[in-house]
Amino acid sequence: MNIKQIWVATGEATGWLTIPDMLWQETNLATFMMVETKPISYTFKKMYAFKQNNLQEFFVTDDGEVHWFDPTSTFYSDCAFNSGKKFKASTMLGVSEDGILLYDEVGKYFLSYSTWNTMYAKSESTRLSGADALEGSELIYMQGIEDGSVIVITKDPDGKYRRYIYTTSLDFSSYPPGAVFKQQANFTRELQNNARMLEEADHMVIDRGNGFVYFAIGNTLYNYREGAGIDACVKLENLTFEGEKVILDEITTMAVVTDGKYNKNIVVATYSAGNKGNVYILQPDQSESRDLKVVEVIPIDGKVKSISYWQ
Repeated sequence: MNIKQIWVATGEATGWLTIPDMLWQETNLATFMMVETKPISYTFKKMYAFKQNNLQEFFVTDDGEVHWFDPTSTFYSDCAFNSGKKFKASTMLGVSEDGILLYDEVGKYFLSYSTWNTMYAKSESTRLSGADALEGSELIYMQGIEDGSVIVITKDPDGKYRRYIYTTSLDFSSYPPGAVFKQQANFTRELQNNARMLEEADHMVIDRGNGFVYFAIGNTLYNYREGAGIDACVKLENLTFEGEKVILDEITTMAVVTDGKYNKNIVVATYSAGNKGNVYILQPDQSESRDLKVVEVIPIDGKVKSISYWQ
């Protein structure tokens, strides 16, 4: 979504509804805006919207294509190529101001794609070098946070779960120049005790301000709590709103957004046939990750499947 449109992927095609009238036209299809010719039926699985200085949008398909949608309203060609060879990118992207971190699901390693400057846009991703690539690791989750870094959670070849932090730096050693992700080794942390629960998560987000990890299994929220001798996944059972205990229905999606009044919140959507849909706006405590304050509840009739941008 951007200021003028809401993107909709039906599984048969991808297009948009205009705002505020929510109208559809036959010309409102992603395929007509792509550098690379695609059939009308071309559809996306997931979308990422990132706004710091400018709004950038990234679209991922189920079969591992990744397209950058730039401010000129053009879909760049699939960037899930390395040294001329196609790879299957995960639908999870680590998005920052200057680039996106990608994961090859078959080769099991990480790559970087630069969005530093549209003038120098590259057509391919670059495999990270040495230990930065985390070759052989299984990706569990990754996400960009407010300071511009990307947090990555993996199950490594030794069977241990770890959290890594990546930041971008500009590389002028080749042309065109661009941003490359590098691992900040001093901040690598092993996740302990029942960290295997992270693999069971239906949905997961990382608090953009503090880097806290939250996830959902069914209708239950959890937090991987660090410090205080705990370092474990803990159930969040004390949610209240206006003095009443909050009982969550099935959690249909979780999200963080990079713009608008909720850009420091966690967004959780739920649904049941009896209660219909609800969208909960949660505010993490800066010092205690398990303390989430429900600041708003938005009732809706339908089931929310995805949230990527909120003005």
